Amino acid sequence: MAAALHRFRCYVFRPFISAESQTRSCVRCLRTSQLTCGLEEFFPPGVLENGELSPESVQTGRKWRAGELRGKSNEDLHKLWYVLLKERNMLNTLRHESKRQGVPMPSPQRCYKVQKSMASIKQVLSEREKVLQTLENEIWPFDEVPEEKPPTAIEEAKEEFANKKNEFGDLVAILSQRNEPAQ
Repeated sequence: MAAALHRFRCYVFRPFISAESQTRSCVRCLRTSQLTCGLEEFFPPGVLENGELSPESVQTGRKWRAGELRGKSNEDLHKLWYVLLKERNMLNTLRHESKRQGVPMPSPQRCYKVQKSMASIKQVLSEREKVLQTLENEIWPFDEVPEEKPPTAIEEAKEEFANKKNEFGDLVAILSQRNEPAQ
């Protein structure tokens, strides 16, 4: 799909763009990370060039806290989730490679930080989902008032009888006025 997009875009805009900038602009549209392919993304930078694992201790930051993540938008959380997912995959590859070579994994606490950060993202998203469910189920004063339930057959019969009784009472009053003798 990416190759088809590249060919289409480069074919359509060929008269306007030089061949060198065509490739760069097409790649820039399709990628958001460094230009690496295949297994390179599963190793820390510099590991494949040097042929050795990264140094024993690597400078790392702290885990993301739920309080910090609550202020982020869903789109930012989505992006952060995939950054952490790539980091987790890279760390798992590094752990496996360290085990294969029989050397200790450099800075193993990074796995814990990534795991806890991902758990914090899940927690924030589940909190948002619960709040949305609560808001959807709540009845608000500006919502439409539910229609009254239709009257039952007994209620309709009582109302009809009351109407007939009133009509009959009015008819009796009219007839009694006519039958009174004129004085």
